[in-house]
Amino acid sequence: EDARPWHARLNEIQMLLHRHPVNQARQARGTLEVNSVWFWGAGTLPAAAGNSAGFRWRSLTADEPAARGLALHAGRSSQLLPASAGAWLAQQTTDGRHLVVLDRLRVPLALGDAAAWSERLVRLDADWFAPLLDALRTGRIGMLTLHAPDGRESMSAETARSDLRRFWRRPRPLSVYA
Repeated sequence: EDARPWHARLNEIQMLLHRHPVNQARQARGTLEVNSVWFWGAGTLPAAAGNSAGFRWRSLTADEPAARGLALHAGRSSQLLPASAGAWLAQQTTDGRHLVVLDRLRVPLALGDAAAWSERLVRLDADWFAPLLDALRTGRIGMLTLHAPDGRESMSAETARSDLRRFWRRPRPLSVYA
């Protein structure tokens, strides 16, 4: 009985996908486009894990709607991503683990645009990673964990304030490793 509204939504999604820059780039390269979505499930969401002791983060900061929706479902606060780590740190009023999703490299990676990817990485280093390192040095934060998945491979790094005492290692910007 509610098939008609779902059919309308599917048509809107197909139009959105057709106009999306990722699909336009794929079409220009001669590769297959993503042109539809398969709705399935028709069930109910599982019980939220927000009150369980195993939930890792107090809050989520992201522009990604799916991540924000999952945080809200789990009973955690969610906020939009500010321009820099300094602004994000100023907003934080609670201790504990906080998840920040920095997905600014996703579109250039999907489009295969190495110049834009490199430019955005340099901006992330200046706007986020360098200020977070300073916050780690001053004790504003106690530990920093970075997960960088790209679909094919991933990198994870974790550092605590005590790791900064390793004076024999010269600090280098993140772009050196890319």
